[in-house]
Amino acid sequence: MKYTFSFVLMLTLCISVFAQVPNESNSADPDPNAYIIADEQPRPININKIRQMIGYPPRAQQENIQGKVVIRVLVDEEGNYKRHIILKDPHNVLTEAVEAQAPNMKFTPAIKDGKAIKVWVTIPFDFKLTREEQP
Repeated sequence: MKYTFSFVLMLTLCISVFAQVPNESNSADPDPNAYIIADEQPRPININKIRQMIGYPPRAQQENIQGKVVIRVLVDEEGNYKRHIILKDPHNVLTEAVEAQAPNMKFTPAIKDGKAIKVWVTIPFDFKLTREEQP
């Protein structure tokens, strides 16, 4: 009985260790909080167009809502938007405007050891009214 328990325990430990071996195809998404060192970081290609498409939400302008929305975007090996998370949400009107356009973002891919990799990129969107725009 003692040996059976030891064998089952060792088998369980081996299975859990082997289950944690990273997938060779690198298909798993990196942790949004992990620091990944890349030889070349991704750069937004169309950020000016995205900012123009977002504009200043009319309701936010009418209600004098200002702030900085900060999102973290997962960029795949081809430089495409995959998904995002919100890091800073000053007001839902501003955040919803950013989230509506986030999937349209394009990037240069991140490169590590000559290969394109998935990485998370942090992008701020500032919403600040000038005196002329304030109601």
